[in-house]
Amino acid sequence: IAVNGWQRQRRTHHAVAALHELAKPTVAAVNGAAAGLGCDIALCCDFIVASDKYASFVMSYVMRGLIPDGGGLYFLPRRVGLQRAKEMIFSARKVDAAEALEIGLADQLAEPDQLIDAAVDLAPRMTVGSPDAVALSKTILDQTFELSSEQVFALGAQAQAIAYTTDQHRQAVDDFLNKRSK
Repeated sequence: IAVNGWQRQRRTHHAVAALHELAKPTVAAVNGAAAGLGCDIALCCDFIVASDKYASFVMSYVMRGLIPDGGGLYFLPRRVGLQRAKEMIFSARKVDAAEALEIGLADQLAEPDQLIDAAVDLAPRMTVGSPDAVALSKTILDQTFELSSEQVFALGAQAQAIAYTTDQHRQAVDDFLNKRSK
C-alpha cells in the first residue's frame, strides 16, 4: 500500500543516485523509447548516446497522473533548460533522436547497429587523464548549479590539494619534465 510505494521509491532513488554518483563517467545507450523512469535513468548518466532511428524520449508521468519521480525533475532542466523541461514534462510530448541531439538531451547519435560500440567508444574519451582527477571534477561539476562560485572555488581548491598528492599527478609531472608526456 502507501508504505510499499514509499519503499519502492526509496529503492529507485538509491539506484538512480548510485548511478549518478559513480566516480567514473557513465554513458547511457538508448535504442528505443526512453519513457518515464527509463528517461530518468538515461538522464542521470553523464552522457547519452541515442539510436538515430529508434530512440525517443518522453516524460510520460503526467499521462499517468504522476510526476517525474526518478530524477527527471533534477536532471532534465540541467540538460535542456528549465523552460524546455517544463514543456516536456507538462505536455508529455515525445522527443525523437534528432531533436534530442538538437536540444542537448542526447550527446551523440549512432546507427542502431553501431549504438553500443559508439557508447563504449565514448567512455575512454571521457577518461583520458587521471581517474582521481576525473572523479574529483565530476563530483564538483554535479554540484555547480546549487553552489555559489565561491563554494565551487573552495571545493576546487580542496580537490586540487588532493590531486597534488596522487601518484597520477606525480607521474604526469615527471613525464612532462622528462619530455615523455602524451
